Amino acid sequence: MNNPPSSFVAIYGGSFDPLHKAHSEIIRLLCEDSLFWHIILLPNYANPLKPPPLFSALERLKMCQIMANAYNARYSSLTSLPKVAVSDYEVGQNKPVFSV
Repeated sequence: MNNPPSSFVAIYGGSFDPLHKAHSEIIRLLCEDSLFWHIILLPNYANPLKPPPLFSALERLKMCQIMANAYNARYSSLTSLPKVAVSDYEVGQNKPVFSV
């Protein structure tokens, strides 16, 4: 990968239940910040500190993928990786995951 030596990967996790304008604005700001060359959206399976989600984990994962595709169409990547990616790591656990 040819990422700039002084740049970072942003991992943006959350319930995204549902994905809304504030989430979109944070993703836009990350895309426009030259400090970050790659952004990973990390929806959780279920937030252990909140009531049950409105949307299933797979529906929220799909919403994140749609959002990532929209931003990838607008912002070019510095590498072969897309500017915005989605990880199914926590959704794939099929249980609440505590992360810091």
